[in-house]
Amino acid sequence: MTLQQLRTFAQNVRGMTDEGKIVDESVHSHTQGQTLRWEEVNVYHIYDHVVVPRTKDRACSYMELVALGPQKSEFHVSQPWLTPFKLTMSAIEWHAEALLLPDTTVYWIDVFAFNWHDPSRDQHRYNVEEAAFHRVLADATGLVVVLDRDASAMGRAWVVLELYTALALKKSVDLLCDTGCVATTRPFAAGVWEFGDFDHEIASRMFERRVQDSESSHPDGRTNVLNAICKTDSPPTQHREYDRFNERINRAVAGPLLRHAASIGCVERVARVFAASTVSANAASLRGLLGEGPIHMGAAAGRSGGAKPRPLAGGHG
Repeated sequence: MTLQQLRTFAQNVRGMTDEGKIVDESVHSHTQGQTLRWEEVNVYHIYDHVVVPRTKDRACSYMELVALGPQKSEFHVSQPWLTPFKLTMSAIEWHAEALLLPDTTVYWIDVFAFNWHDPSRDQHRYNVEEAAFHRVLADATGLVVVLDRDASAMGRAWVVLELYTALALKKSVDLLCDTGCVATTRPFAAGVWEFGDFDHEIASRMFERRVQDSESSHPDGRTNVLNAICKTDSPPTQHREYDRFNERINRAVAGPLLRHAASIGCVERVARVFAASTVSANAASLRGLLGEGPIHMGAAAGRSGGAKPRPLAGGHG
């Protein structure tokens, strides 16, 4: 859907929550039976209370319901369905501003793109080769990954595969949170690699993730995804493709991690991030929105006397 369509949809859903019209009916949810606030509404709730009911009569996708005709996807949005939709919209707004995108920019989001009334839709759902994202990414400009506070998207096998595929296709890949975004393959407008203030704690959790530890709700999901990445029949415990992917992700979040570590004088963390990401200390991708890099942050911390070099205690956290 276009940015404007997404904004209108978000306002609509927020209005529904203000009127107490969305109740969590999931038996697996800790908010089961509760009337949900806007901050609590995730994609599952949108699917149950908005998308499926409103498209039932026409048996179409939600995009077809609100668009005047076909809309070519520019950015594929990857996220777990448990992600709060308010967070998703905040993240997309940061991304749109970072790239100076018009309101007509189309973001492909599965819950709006699929016709959930079509019984054949599930035919290739867990088939790696036939998955819909291949077709979307082939024609799109790039992929955006929406991250919550736990960076849970990076623990989901299918999100990992979408990310891996986008990198292999040499598409733009951007990581988004509700306070900012980082580019991983090409810079944003004005040549910056970070826009807003990408949360260093989210970056830290991403740094801890490993592709081989990703999970799937489907029994064969993880196996199929790891086999696709490694080009194997049975996913190994260790593989050079795992290492390459993990290093790529480490490089992507190195900037927020290094600047924060330098600002508090955490020398061991700085060394660990450099070792795991193989990134140059003066790389442009390490700089924040104002051009500040880890060296600047470290020097500023030293001048202020507010931080003294100290080792990192307790792993990456």
